[in-house]
Amino acid sequence: MRTFFCALLTGVALAVASCGARVPRQSPVAATAEDPLTAIVPGGALPWSATRRLTWSDFRARPPAGRTEAAVTATSLIWGFHCTGQTFTFQTVAVFLPDQSWVDPTVSIQLGSGMGTLRHEQTHFDLTEVFVRQMRQFFAALARPCDSTVQQLTDLGDRFVREESDAQRQYDKATANGRAASAQSRWDADVNRRLDTLAPYAAR
Repeated sequence: MRTFFCALLTGVALAVASCGARVPRQSPVAATAEDPLTAIVPGGALPWSATRRLTWSDFRARPPAGRTEAAVTATSLIWGFHCTGQTFTFQTVAVFLPDQSWVDPTVSIQLGSGMGTLRHEQTHFDLTEVFVRQMRQFFAALARPCDSTVQQLTDLGDRFVREESDAQRQYDKATANGRAASAQSRWDADVNRRLDTLAPYAAR
C-alpha cells in the first residue's frame, strides 16, 4: 500500500479593523496511520461545516503584544491519497485552527465592523472548502491514478493549493480586505454558488 498525506497550512487571514488579509503558508506533514487523514488533523481543529459557522469565540489564541491587526484566522487544507493495488483512495478536509487564531476583544464585541470582519474571515474559510471540493472532483475523475508516481499525484494536488492561495489573494484585493461592502457581498454570493455547484463533493 502506497500512502501519502500532507497537512498544508494554506493561509492565515489577518483582519485590520473591518478588513482581512491572507498570508499563505505551507507545512507538509506525512503520516502512515490506519486513518492517516484523521491522524494528522491538529487537535481542536474545526472541520468546515455548512451549518457550524465561525464565531468570535472560536478565536482562542491571545493577541500578540505590539500587533496592529484586529484578528488573525488560521486555516489548513489537509489532503492525501493511498493506493492498494489499483484501488485509489483520496481524502481532503478544510479545517479552522482555533489555537492559532485570535481577535482583538474590541473588535469581537462590535456589532458593525466586527461582524463584517467575521463575515470576511468566514468567506476565506468557505473559499478553502471550494478548493477541497474541487480536489475531490478532480481526483475522483482520474483514470488509473495508481499507475502514477507519488510525485506525479502530489504535483497534481499542489496545483490546487497554489490556485487556492491565488484565489485568496484575489479575494482580499477585490474586497479591499473586506472594507468594500458591495464587492464583499458579490464574493460571498459567488463562493456560496460555487459551494452549491460542488455539493456532490461535500464531505459525507
